[in-house]
Amino acid sequence: MKNTYKNINLGGAAYRKYTGGNLLSIKFIDWQNIMKNNFDRLYTVDIFKKLNYNRKKEFQDLASLAASICETPVAFITLLDDEYNHFIAASGIEITIAPADTSFCRYTILQDDLMIINDTMLDDRFINNPFVCRNPAVRFYAGAALEANSGYKIGSLCVMDIKPKELTDIQKNALAVLSRQAIILMELELSQKLLNEQVADIETQNKLLTNIANVQSHEFRGPVASLLGVMNIIREDGYIAPKEYLLMIEDTIKKLDQKIHLIVEYTQIL
Repeated sequence: MKNTYKNINLGGAAYRKYTGGNLLSIKFIDWQNIMKNNFDRLYTVDIFKKLNYNRKKEFQDLASLAASICETPVAFITLLDDEYNHFIAASGIEITIAPADTSFCRYTILQDDLMIINDTMLDDRFINNPFVCRNPAVRFYAGAALEANSGYKIGSLCVMDIKPKELTDIQKNALAVLSRQAIILMELELSQKLLNEQVADIETQNKLLTNIANVQSHEFRGPVASLLGVMNIIREDGYIAPKEYLLMIEDTIKKLDQKIHLIVEYTQIL
């Protein structure tokens, strides 16, 4: 059979995939350079990592449904940064984090379509992978990248099995659909978080405005009334003011100045 190669664009780096037969031979891929220099992607991943994921059950349901449809014992949803693969939900396996350099998903996010490995023992990228070398060994993998609205691929929805297998077209389509549902849920979580932060900011601003109104309506009235009272007395005396009246005026003006500075501080916070 004639050897054929497929050029795959990795955004500044590339590898050629041998497609003659079942063995994949990676000619070039600088994984660490790709990941560590893709700051925008990592920044997006970091945003999603910080979410509380209140809809944990929904993510768990998606993972379980993927495993059921693809007839695999394991499925999971992950977020991948340059050091670790973070498991948001998992079915058939108890794991929360794994090193990025052992992750199958690091290759999944480099593709636009599904990444399917019917037999990991025939793919030289994973021959020395601990998940393949140790029992129970992973022999089958299929994953769909999670692409955020920003266009960055932040993780994947994956299924695994301990025996080689192939997915039907229906199963492949379902896996792709479920991955889109997963990122929609994540985006929804992010939108809700941002909305809550905006509501909190508005509430803080409203409290500050209320404080300003209180200062203006109440704390200004006392000093101003005192000042007007003293000025009335001075006017009745023909504008001849004794020292104690002038000291009272000076004290009142200082108090007013303090209130003005307080309002300025509130407005700066706003």
